Amino acid sequence: MLTLLGVVLLLRRRYRLGGALFITSIGVGCVIRYPNFILITGALLAAGGVGLCTAPRHRRPLLLVVALSAVALVGIAATAHTLHWPGPSDTLQDMFTGHFSRPDVTDPWSRLAGLNLQYWWQWAQDQARNPWPMAAVAIGSAAIIRRHHTFGLIVVAIAVTGFLNQAAHPVTNQSDRLLIETSVAAVLGLPLLADPTRMSRTHTRGVPQ
Repeated sequence: MLTLLGVVLLLRRRYRLGGALFITSIGVGCVIRYPNFILITGALLAAGGVGLCTAPRHRRPLLLVVALSAVALVGIAATAHTLHWPGPSDTLQDMFTGHFSRPDVTDPWSRLAGLNLQYWWQWAQDQARNPWPMAAVAIGSAAIIRRHHTFGLIVVAIAVTGFLNQAAHPVTNQSDRLLIETSVAAVLGLPLLADPTRMSRTHTRGVPQ
């Protein structure tokens, strides 16, 4: 994800290139699928805030991540409002009315809560039968936070948006697409387990911790 590459550059204090890549990726993502990037910018904002409390040595780059994320979040919301893009209620009505082929429902949020109860119960049973994908995500998350704490928090925050996206669309046949962000933690974290001595070498080279 280009947004994460922008964060890496910011953490390595390459502010101009990192900031440009960060803003560009968010802008392009906003045009393609803005609800996802509302979640992503919110996650980056939260992770940056946690990082400021737990990793003071990265205070300046994290402040920039927080500032850029806040600006991006406000910018996406303002753009969506100005251009009259559909909001959460519209999306729920679209889902519950079969793309508006039936009359609007009166309680979309209650229906969403009910669907989530059904979906996550089924999801938990599926994980009991095949726990490996989520185990990879959990192990990858732990590995990247342990190895590169500040960047790891941001990666895990992005991964969590996959669950939030699925909760907004609790449809079983779309899980592979909606939960795709969770794989970021596995993809970036699991390779770190292959070389346990890498931490000391990368630390001396200035890779974000």
